Formats: sequence, structure tokens, C-alpha cells
Amino acid sequence: MTSKFNPDLLGKGESDAFSSKDEEVRAELVALLKSGADREALLATVSDIHAADLADLLDTFPDEHIATVMDLLNTEETAEVLSEVSDEQKEDLIEILPDKELASIIEHMPPDEAAETLDYVDEARARAVLHHVEDERADDIRELRTFQPETAGRIMNTEYFAISPSLTVAQALDAAKKQDPDIENLHDILVVDAHGLLLGTLEMQQLISAPPQTTVQKLMESAVIFIHADRDQEIAAHMMEKYNLKILPVVGNDLHLLGIITYDDVMEILEDEAEEDIYRLAGIGADEPLLEGVLSRAYKRLPWLTTTVVGGLGLAVILSSFQPTWEQIVPLVFFIPLIAGLSGNVGIQSSTITVRGLAVGEVAFKNLFWLLKREMTVGLIIGLVYAVVISLAAHFFLGQLSAQEAETAGITHLMRFCGVLALAVSSGILVAAAIGTLAPLFCHRLGFDPAIAAGPFVTVVIDITTQTIYLTMATILLL
Repeated sequence: MTSKFNPDLLGKGESDAFSSKDEEVRAELVALLKSGADREALLATVSDIHAADLADLLDTFPDEHIATVMDLLNTEETAEVLSEVSDEQKEDLIEILPDKELASIIEHMPPDEAAETLDYVDEARARAVLHHVEDERADDIRELRTFQPETAGRIMNTEYFAISPSLTVAQALDAAKKQDPDIENLHDILVVDAHGLLLGTLEMQQLISAPPQTTVQKLMESAVIFIHADRDQEIAAHMMEKYNLKILPVVGNDLHLLGIITYDDVMEILEDEAEEDIYRLAGIGADEPLLEGVLSRAYKRLPWLTTTVVGGLGLAVILSSFQPTWEQIVPLVFFIPLIAGLSGNVGIQSSTITVRGLAVGEVAFKNLFWLLKREMTVGLIIGLVYAVVISLAAHFFLGQLSAQEAETAGITHLMRFCGVLALAVSSGILVAAAIGTLAPLFCHRLGFDPAIAAGPFVTVVIDITTQTIYLTMATILLL
């Protein structure tokens, strides 16, 4: 397929995802599908659309149109589109494909993509599909499927170029010429011994510029950065990002080379992980919320929102226990939303920084006191600034009350009231910074996703804690 769609416009919303010319192509295809046009007319239009753009279009089409379009594609084109469509769409397409046809499609995919595709079917069907796949390719896919999903072993590519350290430069170049041009590590070559143990790496440029009789062993770099197959895929992504690697060798426990992870693989991982964390931070709990049904979206949000409901009911109980305090000093109630909002935002900021640090490997539990000190110092500065601003504002507005109004409202000592307000604001923000920092760290330590702690949970805990501090101070110092 050639691409008519402008790649500079990818990633934008549906309303502006395509240029006017691209919209014409899209409109033409939709019109042809609705009118029941013949195969030749449809094929002429579809052949001009890049697989990635066609996948975007299929996500917006009804099922009958999707089936018509997919029927126009050859096996290789179907494999390309299947790799690009959304998870929900991929699951639907795989379900309607016969086993033999699905086997032909995954034969045109890299082994790691083929293994991922079979994750959408049950084990019995996966075995049936692999029965129709060429033996060597099927063995590669089966090997990948022995690793847990979202591990380095599951996403590695088992097709790579590796040479012996005993080869000369001339022999190594000759071996490279015989490789499939689709091999992804021809520029960064791996060196292994006769038993498949990873010994080193070297670049193609080194081979090209070295004397022909020089051995690979003299040229190779023996300090190799690698990852074990059972490690999390996110760790692999951050290793490649940190060390600026084009490929990352994947080894078994005995350092046998099993495969490689390429940069395009980790880009997708980082995007998926970032998207997942964003949705969890927001308490949505879905990977692709815009593509899910209304009931499914509501069902996935309810557990997260239940945290807010339970916390809100707990806060209501706490507020009711301080009823004598705010009944006697009515203006205390005026500042409850302000303290809650300010503290909550500071807590979310701190938790977001911590979650991000954990995700990219910049923060670990051993850094707890260092990170806590930094965030609480920032919280203290913010708290002092807003304590002054809010107490001055409260003094100005409440100072406008007449003596009788002030006495009725319970403000007989305005300066003391403003002092309590300043103390509550500064201490509330300080506590919020601490909670926002500690909650993700302890969740990570206990094996839970730290992004969960940065959503409704942190907000609820901060609300309860800061309001308790505020009203307790008012009770002790003003009554």
C-alpha cells in the first residue's frame, strides 16, 4: 500500500486528523461502501491508503463495512492492518478469521507480533492456528509464548544477526550480505560463541572500516548491556532510553542469547505505559475508554469513584463531630473548600512526580527520605506563601463586618482566627505533600501499581487529614 495520508497529521483528534485531500479519500471510501460499489472501485481507493491510516478508519466503521474492506486486502496487507488496529478491533477481527487464514496472517508478522496476536485467542485455538504455521516459525512463536505477557522475553524478536568472535572482518561482511534485509540489527551486530553465549557487540561501521583480516574478537565491545527474559518490558524500555540503545539483547539465566528488543518496540511500550498511567491517575481504569461501550466504561469507573464516596462519607462524619466548633465560629466553614482544594492539588502534584520517578527509574523506595525531604520543603514554601495570602485576605474581608456581625459569627478575635487559618493552610499543604509522596512509594513497595495511589485514594486521604487538622486547631485555639 502507498500512503496518501499526511503522516504529519497522525495522532490528532478525529476532527482534524486528516487534511482536506485525505478527507476526500475517506469520504470517497465511505460513500463507496454505503452505495455497495463493486470490488474494483473499492480496491482502487483502499490501495492508496497506508495500513496505519486504514486501521484508524476501521475503528470508526460499522462491522459490515469492516468485513468488506478486510476482504479486499491480501494476506500481507491484512497482517499490517491487524498490527495497527485498536485492541478491541483486533480482538473482533481475529474472532471472525478462520484458523488457516489467521495462520497465514501471522506468518507475515514478526514472531513477537505473532505471539501477541495469539494472546487474543484461547489456548486451544492458539494451538490449532500454530498447527497451520510453518514449523520453524511456529517453534519461534511457541518459545515466545512461554514467557509471561509484558516481559522482555515476550516482546523480543528471535530473528537477529549474530556472528562468531573468530571470524575475520571479510568473513563477517560476507555473512552480513547473506542475511535477510529485514533483519533488524544489521547495524548493531551481536557476537556469540559456539554455545550461543553473548560475548559482545560491534557496529557495522567498524567492520566496514577495519582491515579484512582483523578478527571480530579484536573489534567487539565486551561490556554488553543486556536484559534477562523474565524482566518487565517497561524496564527494557527505560534501559534502552537511558543508554540510547538501538537494540537490547535478551538473554536467559545462563546468558544464552535468546533475541533482541528494538527501539520501535519500546516506543510502543512507553506510549502504552504512559497512557495506562494517565487513565489510572484519573481513576478511569480503562486502556481505551473512548472505544469501550457506555456500560463497560461506567462499570470500570465505579470502583474508583467508590473510594471517593466512602471517603466523603467518612469526612462527613468527621465534620459532624466538629459541629459545635463551626456552629460557634461560622466563617470556619467558608474556608473548608479552599483548604481542601489547595491541599488536594499539592498532594496530586507530589504523587504525580513520585509516580513518574518510579516509572522511569529515577526514584526507588531507598530514596524515600531524600524525596520526602525535597517535597516537604517545597510544600513548606508553598504553605507559608499561601498562609500569608489567605490570612491577609480573610482579615480584609472579615474585617469589614460590624462588631455585632462579628460577634454573631463567633469572630471575637479576628487576628487569632487568621492565625489559625494560616497555620491550618501551611500544615495542611505540608501534610498533603507528604501523603502525595509516600502513598505511591508504599504502594510500589507492596507490589501495587503506584499510579493507583495517585488518583482518588490520595485525594480522599488528604481531604480527611487536612480537614481534621483544620477543625482540631480551631477547636483548641479558638474555643
